[in-house]
Amino acid sequence: MSNSSSISRRTAAAWVALAAAGCGAARAQVSSEPLRMVVPFAAGSTIDAVARMVGERYQEHTKRTVIVDNRTGAGGIVGTAVVARAKPDGNTIALVANNFSTTPAIRNDLPFDAMKDFAPIALVGYLPYAIVVPANSPANSLKDLFEAARASRQPITYGTLGVGSHGHFIGTLIEKSTGVPLMQVPFKGQSEIMLGVMGGHIQMGISNLQLSAKQMNEKRVKVLATLTDKRNPLTPQVPTFLETGYGNVVENAWYGFLAPAATPAPVLEALRKDIATALGAADIRSKLAEMGIVPVSAGAGQFGELIHAELEKYTRVAREANIHAE
Repeated sequence: MSNSSSISRRTAAAWVALAAAGCGAARAQVSSEPLRMVVPFAAGSTIDAVARMVGERYQEHTKRTVIVDNRTGAGGIVGTAVVARAKPDGNTIALVANNFSTTPAIRNDLPFDAMKDFAPIALVGYLPYAIVVPANSPANSLKDLFEAARASRQPITYGTLGVGSHGHFIGTLIEKSTGVPLMQVPFKGQSEIMLGVMGGHIQMGISNLQLSAKQMNEKRVKVLATLTDKRNPLTPQVPTFLETGYGNVVENAWYGFLAPAATPAPVLEALRKDIATALGAADIRSKLAEMGIVPVSAGAGQFGELIHAELEKYTRVAREANIHAE
């Protein structure tokens, strides 16, 4: 059992060293065994769709059978643990998302160590976020929204996927940055959060930027700010959170592949190259863009550094805001 507060920089450095070793290693023999892609969430979810797209193209490229294995339960913990315990032979990998970084920040009873039990393979891409309010909201800017909350002395209600979810952490960071109290309202999924905003059941939502832009264009919501580092081409008229003057809150969802920790470096590098080839296909990039995902060319080292930085950040935020598993 472990908690991300115990993560050492030595472990993070080992990840980077492992990635460097893989880059210089000879290409491993492609296994004749099927490649099992474990998805810790249900079929039909966004992460499942990404796994199936990449898996199909990977199979075409390598002629190796790919099996997408949906292992659901406990908010992604069950499926992630399956990969932590798998034989490190390159035949079992996981596609994970932000919960891989947020869950360890609020729990010390996980059946795996997020840093020690996995080896990063590659980052797939980012899903930018935006802050949305109902179309009939009197707020036309973040200043309007926050000043109204201060005047009313009432917290702003916003949707999340529950305590310790990425949305909860983002709301906590916004609360800390602005000094305006927020109150999370749990929903079952991101689509339900957007419906909650459109129906006026909550005052604010943190949503997929592409979906937010679509609903804005259909005049169902207002997009007050993006949580990106610069303005997005989908919403060039919408300022970033930093531009609004409330601090630098930059948050994205992400998806990436991991393998069991002891997987040999040449095997990891072979997996990385073949996954990169699949992700580089024009139709795959186009489909990812349709889902609002921005593909990135990030290998094991960069992906490992991202996870390490997020584990440290969210552990600190959880400690300071007293966020813990229910």
